[in-house]
Order: sequence, then C-alpha cells, then structure tokens
Amino acid sequence: MIYYREKIPLHYGFQLYFFMFVGITLGARVGHCLIYEFPYYKSHIIEIFLPIKIYGSKIVWSSFKGLSSHGGAVGIILAIIFYALFTKQSIVRSMDLITMLTGWCCAWLRVGNLMNSEIVGIPTQVPWAFVFTRYDHLPRHPVQLYEAIAYMALFAFSLWVYFKRWDRLPKGFMFGMNLAGGFMLRFFLEFFKENLLEVEKNMMLHVGQLWSIPPIIIGLYFMFFYQKVGSNRK
Repeated sequence: MIYYREKIPLHYGFQLYFFMFVGITLGARVGHCLIYEFPYYKSHIIEIFLPIKIYGSKIVWSSFKGLSSHGGAVGIILAIIFYALFTKQSIVRSMDLITMLTGWCCAWLRVGNLMNSEIVGIPTQVPWAFVFTRYDHLPRHPVQLYEAIAYMALFAFSLWVYFKRWDRLPKGFMFGMNLAGGFMLRFFLEFFKENLLEVEKNMMLHVGQLWSIPPIIIGLYFMFFYQKVGSNRK
C-alpha cells in the first residue's frame, strides 16, 4: 500500500526484504553479544555467527541465544541505507517510510518474548500479574505485554501521521519519531523489568536504558533539526 501510494516500484519490496532480513538478524545478534555478553564472546567470536559451542578442541552444536533490539535498530538503519543506495532511492525518505512499520514488528517480537517467558518483569501484586513458571513462581509484571501494546500504539500513531500529516512533515521526521519514540518507550518500561545482568543490581539504570539514550537523541535531532521544511521529499 505504501509503495503504491508513493509510486515506488513494487519489486523494490523484495529487495528491501532481503536487506532487512540480513540487517536485523546480524544487527540483533551482534548487538546482544557486544552489549550483554562481551566478556564471553570476545574470546568466542565464531559462536556469534554459528550455532555451536567450543570447549577446547571439542565443538558442540548449540542454538542461538540472545538478540538485542539496540543492535537490531542499527541493523535496520544500515539495511535501509544499503537498500536505498542499491535502488537509488533517497536514504532519509526510505527511512521515513520504512521505520513507521517498526512498531508493528517490535510488538510481535515482545509477544514472542512473552510466550517464551523471556525478559520478565519485576515481582508485583497487581491483579494482572503473570507467573512465568519457566523462570520462577512469583507473580510478575507482564512487561513484554506492556511493550507490545506500547509499540502497537506507536505504529497506529505513525499510520495516522502518515495519512493525515505526511505532506506537511519535514524530511526525516517520521524516522526520528519512531526512533526516539520507540526507545523512549523502551527506556521507561525498563523500570518494570528484572535485571538481565548481575552488574545492573548496583546501577541506577539498566544497560538497556543507557544504550537507549543515543537513539533518543538521534531521533529528536531528525524530528526537529534535520530539515525544517519538508516540501521537497526527493
């Protein structure tokens, strides 16, 4: 629908799919290994990219564990840049159009986390608390559900902005809004999450919150300072 509305050749969508799949997968995986488990993976670089575990001279097939939304965001941006260069589209215009869909994607990722009892919330006595028996038997905030709802709301708002305000928006605004908005939501909801790292017990902010600050700043820059006039979207 967006490609048709913007008069973009539909076959570019298949090329976008390829770039996005590679970018998100590699970005999310590498981001997790660098941000959350760097002490281990700096000595096991091969395990970042292959589903194996190396014990001395012994190699055991394993499964990938760990993806990072921060790394995924970097992967998405790089994928859009390569896609835009390959198809000779405007990079920022492509980011505006494509990133409005990230809320939808992120929402379903959090639903998957909920089903797998991953990234659980802190203990609580609220009546809607979940018990994640794979983790423990305490009632906890279903923070994955909170994020899914928040990201879906961001997606709905992005669609409203696109259909009602698109022609009046400065170039880069939609990209900045989704980047800053998504990570602002992430920053706030981190307060309801259990610590992922041992070191976070002695920190005021989670590691995920600290890594959310740069995307928020970049997003605000694109919203309000990148281009004041949005009449030319070439």
